[in-house]
Order: sequence, then structure tokens, then C-alpha cells
Amino acid sequence: MRALVVDDEATNRALLRSILSPFSDLEEADDGDVAVALFASALASGTPFDLVCLDIAMPHMDGHRALAAIRTLEERNGVAWKERAVIFMTTARIDPNDIIGAFRDGGCNEYLRKPVTREILLSRLSHHLALVKKPVPAMHRAHAKGATGATTDPAGRSVLSPQDEALPVPSGGSVPSGGSVPTRGPAAALALKIKNLAGLVLNRWPDRPFHYCPIVEARHRFPSEFSLAMDRLLRNALSTRLVEETQVSAHRPLLIVGEYEAHDEEESISLALSILDTDGTEVGRPRGRFSRHLIHAALGNAQAHRLALLADLAHPESITQFRLATARGGSNPVFRLGEPLLPLVRVPSPLYANLYLWDARGMPQLLCPRSGNENNRIRPGRWRSLPPEDSPEPPLFLPSPAGYQLLKAFACVRPIPPPELDPAETSLRFPANGEPPDRAMVRYALAARTRVHPSDLVDYFRGTTEALHLKLWEASLFLPTQEA
Repeated sequence: MRALVVDDEATNRALLRSILSPFSDLEEADDGDVAVALFASALASGTPFDLVCLDIAMPHMDGHRALAAIRTLEERNGVAWKERAVIFMTTARIDPNDIIGAFRDGGCNEYLRKPVTREILLSRLSHHLALVKKPVPAMHRAHAKGATGATTDPAGRSVLSPQDEALPVPSGGSVPSGGSVPTRGPAAALALKIKNLAGLVLNRWPDRPFHYCPIVEARHRFPSEFSLAMDRLLRNALSTRLVEETQVSAHRPLLIVGEYEAHDEEESISLALSILDTDGTEVGRPRGRFSRHLIHAALGNAQAHRLALLADLAHPESITQFRLATARGGSNPVFRLGEPLLPLVRVPSPLYANLYLWDARGMPQLLCPRSGNENNRIRPGRWRSLPPEDSPEPPLFLPSPAGYQLLKAFACVRPIPPPELDPAETSLRFPANGEPPDRAMVRYALAARTRVHPSDLVDYFRGTTEALHLKLWEASLFLPTQEA
């Protein structure tokens, strides 16, 4: 990997150098005009940069102008969209307009707030670059006064952990969130068992795509460290046939609903995948069983110890998550068209919630707030109805056609204004040219809009809260719907 670090502060360059130099061919620049000249030279020599870390506030040419110049150079040289450099803007500014402008107008890939940590930088890199398994020899060249190429701390120790120095990459070219792809040992054995379970699903329904619901504990219906780890493995094994929860498919996706149960007497965990058709009928239920010893060795002590507590929680009603349900109850309750719908939410702290219903055609409808004077602030504690019980609005009914309908809620500590949904708008999430977009770029571009395409709604909420540095809570519930 070839990397260019651009910052007028030597200490900031040194920090990024310590993170990147062990596995990159690194160059440095102390101003935007120097960076643009280096980038042009690299293009001309056939050795372009894969990554550019670009500061915004610099004396002669700031980061925004340098970003625009770099993208112009790539365009003039006919660099394909997928081969363009990954550009991270690094700055201490917290200005949403500044952030949105960098994505929408300049075409950067990430916006990192200083001080940049190794964990954040490598996490972002894993989404954009296929890092090699072993570090390439660092050929560090500095184009700034006082720059050095040290890859160790003053005591001579490596600045990267062994995990940072060797980042395995799957054939798809990106490191999956939550860890690398195992190739041997207990982790590989667990991944193989999950792959075999996924194979039962893929082989039995070879022509159907799938919606995926996160795995939950069978008795108390909540996720855990174990279920999240299994989710990552299953999603990876099923990735070629999964469609997003708000995405419409002409091939009638089946719904995968996973649940696990601890068997203390057998020292094992069983995992069952209910396969539901669009009317809620269970058409299959493949199962797998996993030894506690294998899980313990593959996932680590903290998660394995947690497993012993899952089946007999002392306080199963403790509220630590944002939850969504209906008055009918159940994980994926089956409804009939025209039936009244009473959504319920439970929050860990006071939150403002926006609730939507995607019908079977994939069109979202805002359920709450339905008017400007409707209070969508939810208090923690018991289950609360959305819209609120004292709402003057009429009751909700499930619209036609029959099939999977999706109830999805977004919540935040501040009210997020729902955008106007207009099918005439250009979709950034699913562009007409069919090329997969950069999701981070899509999110930040949508954060500045008051009107979006319906397929961009999820990215609008994520981008708006990210731009404001707020946490976004999400909860989803599939509703299989039959004819009346």
C-alpha cells in the first residue's frame, strides 16, 4: 500500500506515520500544494497512492482545495472510480457543513477527527483497502522539515500490535467488522460449522434471496456477545444471497430468524434458523449444535463466560437496548391486511423516535410523528406505544399488498426532522449506473438534504446523526402479512 500523509503539524504527521509506516510505502507533505505535486508525480510514474490522509487547515493550500485538485488529476488521467485513492480528511473541526462539503463536493471517503487513534484509522482502512497479510518494507520519504521514518517508540518497541501488523483479508477484499477471517484453530472450526449450517439454507432454496434477522436468545429474545459473533459469521457465509431489509426483490425473499439456547447439562449451545415465507409460514428450520469448549476457545473468555449466564438471567427485563415490538407480541408476528397495528418501543434513556413502515413494495411510510405537534419523545421504563396513547391521530392499519412489511424505528437524544420522501429524487444508495457507492460518502451527502429518495431514508438518518456526532439507535421488526 502507498500512503501520503499531509499535515502542516509535524506531531500529527508523526502520529499517522507511526500507525501506517509498518505496512505502507509512506510519503509526507507539510502543505496542500506539495501534496498535489507529489500525487501528480505518482500518477505520472505509474505508482499512484492508495491512501491520502489530508489535513484541512493548512497555510498555503487547505485540505478542501487539495482534495478537489487530487480528484481533478484522477479524472484527467482517466482513473477508474474503483481505482481512485482513498482519501481521509483529518481535522479538529466539528462543523457539519464542513463535513458534508468534504463528502458531497470534494469526494473524500472518510472524515476523521483529531487526534486520530490507531484503532479508528485501521478500522476505517479495513472498509476501504485490501491490506496485505504481512507488512511491506517501509520506504519512508519525508517532504517536510523535521520528518522522520521511525516505526518504533523511544524504547524500540513496535508501534503496532501483532494483530495490527497482520490483517488477513477475505477474497472479497475487505476485513469483516469484528475481526479477521480465521484460517486455522478453533475460530476456523467454528466458522466452518457455521458455513455448513448456512450451506443447508442455500442448497435447499437455491433461487431465493433472504432477509436476515439478528440472532437472539430463545427464552428472553435479546442479542448478546455470542449472538453478535455468530451473526458476523452467518452473514459472511450467506452474503451472496442476502438483501438489505429495506430492499425490494422480485424473487420474494425468505426471512431467516435465528435463535440459540444454552444446554447446561450437555455443555453445548444449539442454534436454530427458522426460514419463513412472505406469509409467515415456516418452510424450514435447520439446526446446529456447538460445544461450549469450541465456543470458549474460538470467541474468547469474556464471551464464553457470558454464555453461562444467558439461560438464567437474574434480571431479564433490564433495559440496555432500544427494542421494538407490537401489541400482538412475538418475534415476527403474522398480520392480515387491514388489521390495526399498535407498535411498541422501549428505550434505555429518554429518546426522540421516528417510526416508519415499509410496505411489501418497499415504500416507507412515516408512522410517528405524523404531525408537527405530535410528541415523539419516549421515556425509559415500560413499553410505550408509537404514536403515543394520547395522540389525536387515527389508528394505524397495515396497507396492501401482502408480503413482508418492515417496521423500523430510529431514535436519538435530539429530535431528527424526518425528510420529505420523493421517488423523483436521484437515489444515492442505488445509483442508476449500478456501481456500488461509498456508503460513508452517501450518508454525509444525504445529511444536508430535506428531500430524499425513499431508498435513501436509512442512510439519511445515519448520516445526519454522524454529522452531528450523535448516537443513532435503530430497531427493526419484520411483519409477515397475509391477505385478509
